[in-house]
Amino acid sequence: PALIPQFQLILNLGLYNTRPGFILLFLINPIGMIILVNYMKSIPRELDESAAVDGASYTRYVFKVIFPLIRPAVATVTVLHAIGIWNELILPTIYLTDPAKYPITRGLIVFEGVYGNNWPGIAAAVLMLMIPILVLFMFLQRYIIGGLTAGAVKG
Repeated sequence: PALIPQFQLILNLGLYNTRPGFILLFLINPIGMIILVNYMKSIPRELDESAAVDGASYTRYVFKVIFPLIRPAVATVTVLHAIGIWNELILPTIYLTDPAKYPITRGLIVFEGVYGNNWPGIAAAVLMLMIPILVLFMFLQRYIIGGLTAGAVKG
């Protein structure tokens, strides 16, 4: 999305320099929506018909049939979106002016100096910052791999 309309919206809502305003920027991911919609389109229509024949309500069909089927797509979108948010550096600088509200990844700038960089400090900080994303990936890995292999099978 365009930065200026986003900034004006956050400013007009009174959410500038607030954590809820910053979180609001990341709630919707267009690429994630495209992945989920296309994955849902690949679900056979016959499942809907068979659930109706079996007497399942629409909410039961969604929660018992659709949600378990789209887990791989949701896991993939979650990991991709989390990595994108984790690597964001520009938006915290624009939307948050209070250093106490900066996300932890924004703290890597502290290790950059005018006359040189503290490379051992940067390396240690990057390794520590990778841990949450690696843990998330480890928990969702089986769904992601399942989604990739399901998408690779023809027929």
